[in-house]
Amino acid sequence: MKRVVEYKLHGGLTPYFIADGGYFPIGGKLIGVTKDDGICYVPPSPELVTFNLEAELSTRNVVLVIRDPLTKEELTEEQKATITLDWWNTHV
Repeated sequence: MKRVVEYKLHGGLTPYFIADGGYFPIGGKLIGVTKDDGICYVPPSPELVTFNLEAELSTRNVVLVIRDPLTKEELTEEQKATITLDWWNTHV
């Protein structure tokens, strides 16, 4: 079973248990999807935060500063929630 997690790089490298990562950076922490837990051991860690619902990730992501590439204006919380939902639906 894959999980959506917040993780840190280890010595500048993505941890071995992250299959698809590098999304939504905040303060040195990234969002990624783990490899299948049945195949790859995901170590328990207080620094490894698991998101079980898209709404949990959306709540985290509203603090991100994301700018529209054309207008350079910061996106609204609703727009950030939409980006998070789209990401969730394509990665989980």
